[in-house]
Amino acid sequence: TPYSLRNHQLGHEKIEHNQNGDLIGARILIMDDHDLVRNVLRMMLETSGHEVEEVSDGERCIEVYQAAHELGEPFDMVILDLTIPGGHGGVWTIEQLRKLDPNVRAIVASGYGSDTAIADSRSYGFMGRIQKPFRIEELHCLRFAFESRAY
Repeated sequence: TPYSLRNHQLGHEKIEHNQNGDLIGARILIMDDHDLVRNVLRMMLETSGHEVEEVSDGERCIEVYQAAHELGEPFDMVILDLTIPGGHGGVWTIEQLRKLDPNVRAIVASGYGSDTAIADSRSYGFMGRIQKPFRIEELHCLRFAFESRAY
């Protein structure tokens, strides 16, 4: 069943900003095919005060996202790896997530800066992009995605 988020009416009630204006307390779902990448990003986000779950491919991402909604614990944001060898990557996954939730807040992640989905991420339905390797200073894109108007 489709559902939608409204501006700043996010699924997780613990979301707030710290004294530096950084977003804390969000429920974030990470999709990446590399265990190490998922672990590093999860640790960075958890250290920043977020609750994180992780999956390795697009199909599992859809399942976990939908199950969380059905349990009344929706994700506030997803971070999707652009390319999943042998599986569904970020572009396919955002298309499927938009069918479930037209206002899903998604960031695309990639080590390939020249891909059109990275260069023009908004036209693919993403609210932002983050380049691999991840640096904690670059996670400010999360705040901008939350502050952007919902579609």
